[in-house]
Amino acid sequence: MKKSIKRILPAIIVALAAISLSGCFNNVSGGSSEKVGDTVKPANVANIVYNVNSSKYSENVKEANLEDAIADVYTSVVYITNVSSSGTSVGCGVVADVSVNGESENIVYVYTCYHVVSDYTSLEVIFPDVPTYEDGGETLYDYGNIDYETYVFSTKDKTVGFVGGDFETDVAVLKVDIEKYMKETVSDGKTIEPIKVNKARITEREYKLGETVFAIGNPTGELKGTTTSGVVSYVNQDVTVKDLGKLTLLQFDTAINAGNSGGGLFNLYGELVGIVNAGSDSYENIGFAIPYKTSTPTRNDGDKDTGFVNIANKLIETAWNDGDRYNYGYVAGRWSLGLNVSTDSYRRPYVASIPAGSVFENSAVARKDYISGITYVKDGKTYSDSFIETNYTAYTKFENFYNEMKQNLVAGDEITVVFKSSAGTKKIAVILQQKIYRDTGMKQAA
Repeated sequence: MKKSIKRILPAIIVALAAISLSGCFNNVSGGSSEKVGDTVKPANVANIVYNVNSSKYSENVKEANLEDAIADVYTSVVYITNVSSSGTSVGCGVVADVSVNGESENIVYVYTCYHVVSDYTSLEVIFPDVPTYEDGGETLYDYGNIDYETYVFSTKDKTVGFVGGDFETDVAVLKVDIEKYMKETVSDGKTIEPIKVNKARITEREYKLGETVFAIGNPTGELKGTTTSGVVSYVNQDVTVKDLGKLTLLQFDTAINAGNSGGGLFNLYGELVGIVNAGSDSYENIGFAIPYKTSTPTRNDGDKDTGFVNIANKLIETAWNDGDRYNYGYVAGRWSLGLNVSTDSYRRPYVASIPAGSVFENSAVARKDYISGITYVKDGKTYSDSFIETNYTAYTKFENFYNEMKQNLVAGDEITVVFKSSAGTKKIAVILQQKIYRDTGMKQAA
């Protein structure tokens, strides 16, 4: 039976348009009216070597009670506001205990969901400040007086940078320059204490069914710091998430809602085990998180591990800054078709538009041309399908074939696309190009 799964969307302040894989493929870059040459790569990527060091869990770390575990990680969850051309939405992120060789200590990395920060015009990241007090020689937290207004960072003042994002796994990475709050300052007569950054330790323990986990997030977008607990319900659950496609996720029964996306799922050792990103559309207490890894003791996914650690590392390692130019990080092998696709009244796929920068822009392909077929050869086997039916099944066939291509092909592979219009038939050979976010035209934060 088909599972009905939805993204746990950022809480909407002004309606944020969702990407719909069932209606339009928003793919940019790649494709050509002739056979395209080498896969595109920034020339200097190979000269930049990042060593990403995820924190190793310690065998000496003991399992805590729920209250103490929450206190240990509470301020590692930060709150993100995404302002885009479609409106304003809010979600969460987790300050990860990772470092990049050669970077200064004022740079911290935040893991979140791609759908929380995609298509941004500006991003704001808020670090919570929980006051402490002494009681009988014990330091306690004053959870009734949390400050969400002091430690605010933004792309506008270049203290927040978008490192990179991966649509296929819903993972994104930000980096934040905390330098302006590393020393005591005075603002409007108020003394601001140095920021205390709490980096979440990333687990390396194997998941156990029934183990206690808890989520920290911002349900409804108005309830920052909300904590809920439950148990791990299933490990490596393969589900199809609306607007995202097929993902391998960690299932849990902790209550989550819109606004929780990008927030952390933790265990009782105070370790980050997942990034919350989806939930059931029909039933309560069926939540999902991007796991820290998808490999298991008897299944080694290797480089194809879709856990957030492997994907985030790739995004960090491939991002580069060259003076006043910055290119976002990417996952090698990812490709895009270079066309925006829609359907007619018979549900047949046609070219809705050709994105600026796509090499289809200067080809014989035109808007309203029908995509009547695609063929490719992989490992000596030919795959082919046509999408010309008028019984409302053509687009479904196209969508299924496209998703199959995503599983089978990598950048550098060749496909042949057949277009039809009143002027006749056009066959175009395409070398799928590496999907890379292009130069933003300005120097990034941090």
